[in-house]
Amino acid sequence: MVDDMHDDSSPIIAPNAKLIRSMRRCEWKLPPILVDWSSVDVVLTNHELVLLSAYDIEDKDVNEDDENGQNLRKREIMWNALNATKGGKGLRLRDVLLGRKIVGHLELSEVDLVRVLRLLPVSTDAFEDTGLSINVGTPMDPQASESKVEYWKSPISGMEESPWLSRRRRWEQVEEDQLKIHTAQGTNYLRFFSDLEEWDAVGNTSQHIDDLDHINKNDAILWCQTIARLCGTEKLKQKLPHFGDKDEKEELRDFIEIQDRESGLRNRLTATRRMTFRVPTSTNALDILGKSMHSES
Repeated sequence: MVDDMHDDSSPIIAPNAKLIRSMRRCEWKLPPILVDWSSVDVVLTNHELVLLSAYDIEDKDVNEDDENGQNLRKREIMWNALNATKGGKGLRLRDVLLGRKIVGHLELSEVDLVRVLRLLPVSTDAFEDTGLSINVGTPMDPQASESKVEYWKSPISGMEESPWLSRRRRWEQVEEDQLKIHTAQGTNYLRFFSDLEEWDAVGNTSQHIDDLDHINKNDAILWCQTIARLCGTEKLKQKLPHFGDKDEKEELRDFIEIQDRESGLRNRLTATRRMTFRVPTSTNALDILGKSMHSES
């Protein structure tokens, strides 16, 4: 049901709907329009998934078009509510969006596939084959924003980032789960900072789950299950033989698609040695995406 207070100028279809999951900070890509990871904040209601440009509350100059600092004040007010509720679950979508820039939007009625793409950790041997050490410090990756783990966390508690490895390199060392959502407009990929933070906290024990005997219900899997249940098997074009089973492990296994990434790593690092190239910033990538979305509307 479309919200009776819907603004025709906004892509939001149900602004008064409440968040059913806490806001999460992710990296997002939408090939071929957005091929590099860009940091976003993502929120979910029963009707839609909304991606917001990743600001931090301490950033004072994130919007050059912010007249008289109105958007900044709105964000500060809303940040207090998000902080108090640990991500805003139960808050109205329209309130959470105050002062924020929407960079992506998915109506759940248009989703026809939702999975978790699981990339297995890169072994030490794979790094050694490329002439790099997995344990040495490397320059920060220009393709990935090193912003804090969650927008709504206090600045002090959100600064647990590693001073040695870029976020991309840390992802390569763990079992990376990407939420994969397909619509007629393309395939969106999201990887949650909270999932990487969990790996950083427990350490890489090398006991990785490639046989699916045990499933850690991280945010990628939780959001996948939530979206699938909202869409229902009648809309999703995928086999889910254990959908709704009492044994939740069987249901979750059906969502997970395992992929080895070591060959891709070797190809990428070999190509990097051969050429020097300029990587566009996340802002530029989002601008390109915004122009593309505007031209299609």
